[in-house]
Amino acid sequence: MKFLLLLLLFFYSTFGHASQMSYFYSNILDVGLDYRSWDNREYQNGSELMRDYGTLTGFTVNSRFLFDDDRWMVEFGWNRVAGDTTYDGQLGDGTPYISDSQNVITRYDTHFVRGYDTASGIFAIHFGVGYRHLFNEEVPEDPADYSREISYSYIPIGLRFITDTSSGLKLEFDMTYNLFLSGEVKTYFAERGYSNDLLFAQNEGKGVYASATIWGDYWKVVGYMHSWSIEDSESGTATYIADGSVGEFYEPENTTKSYGIRVAVSF
Repeated sequence: MKFLLLLLLFFYSTFGHASQMSYFYSNILDVGLDYRSWDNREYQNGSELMRDYGTLTGFTVNSRFLFDDDRWMVEFGWNRVAGDTTYDGQLGDGTPYISDSQNVITRYDTHFVRGYDTASGIFAIHFGVGYRHLFNEEVPEDPADYSREISYSYIPIGLRFITDTSSGLKLEFDMTYNLFLSGEVKTYFAERGYSNDLLFAQNEGKGVYASATIWGDYWKVVGYMHSWSIEDSESGTATYIADGSVGEFYEPENTTKSYGIRVAVSF
């Protein structure tokens, strides 16, 4: 994180004038498809508790507006992917357990971008605010399954490099650090016979996003990697109605990694 902030300061102080970004971002709207691998893992005391993995597909929409003589740009993004995945973990008593799972991820973000001319292209700094929501829906046929909702708020801070190619296409490389602000997990334990649902606060985490984009006049293709690492949440209690036992629960430390491709048309 400190290294990224030093890079931002370097580019801001080194390049004395902002670029005319309208040359590179001539289109204001992208609409496309998203296909990604998804791998979520939970840990306890360094040991892996479970893995939920598979492929997710969906849609992405991005719009952008240039202002201040094309020196600044603001971007708005929306992305939604969903799919059936595989849960490979264990029950509460440690019994190994494999079942089907269903996940829907929705993301909203806003970025403010400023570019600076170099001899080979444009270096840009960007920052903004983002929100990610995951809905892990109960599979009705699975007696041990229950629904969860997980949401993150974060500040993306990153660097881009944009350049022309000899063929007339454009290339963009992006590296972004997602500064975690807060998270919340809602666990629908009442679906499993407990007295109440639980709400856990997540206070520590981080995310990284990297992408390479190639685009023509009316299309673009993006290859990307996105990862999250979230620490243990706060805990809560619930009573199992059948026998009156009280349990203490929390959302364990977890990581999520995605590798994907987006194909979009531009307007």
